[in-house]
Amino acid sequence: QAWDASINDGDKDSEQLEQAAAAKESLRGATMEMVEMASFHFHRARENQGKVPKEGRMCLLPAVCGLKYLDSLNECNYDVLHPVLVGGGDDAAAVALERRRKLSLMMMMGRTWLTGTF
Repeated sequence: QAWDASINDGDKDSEQLEQAAAAKESLRGATMEMVEMASFHFHRARENQGKVPKEGRMCLLPAVCGLKYLDSLNECNYDVLHPVLVGGGDDAAAVALERRRKLSLMMMMGRTWLTGTF
C-alpha cells in the first residue's frame, strides 16, 4: 500500500506541474495581448505628439518608461516574472544587465527631454 500511495503522490505532483505550466502559458498569452494593445496606443500617441504644444510635451515623458518596459517584456518572451524584469539574481551578470537597463532608460529619457519627442 505504501507503494500505491507514492504513485498517487507522483500523479498529484505531475498534475500540479501541468497546471502550473498551463497557468504560466495563460499568463504569457494575456501579457502578450496587453503588450500588443498598449504598443498600439503608444505608437498612436507617438504619431500624434506633434499636436501637443511644446510646453506640454514633458507630460509625455512617462511614455518612454512604458515603451521601454514593453520592449523588455517582448525580449523576455512576455514572461512578467522573468528575473530580468523583477530584478532577480545576485550574480554579476544580473547586476550588469540591470545597470545597462537603467542606463538605457536614462539615456532615452534624456533624449526625449532634449528633443521633445519620444
